[in-house]
Amino acid sequence: MQDMEKLHHLGGGEFCFKWDGKGDVRGYRPPAGFEATADLTDRHPVTGEQLAVSEWWMFLKPEGGEQ
Repeated sequence: MQDMEKLHHLGGGEFCFKWDGKGDVRGYRPPAGFEATADLTDRHPVTGEQLAVSEWWMFLKPEGGEQ
């Protein structure tokens, strides 16, 4: 999994992290046991604060979790 200091815990076993810009988000492979989705957002997913520019964020949730 990503460096723990870069992960934001969202509760319920879900995490998110800011995409580092290296490569295409579609090429990301999540760790075993997790599903991943990417979102281009203009708000910080944890604080809800407006970002200066839109950023890609990756969201990880346990496989088979609720939709």
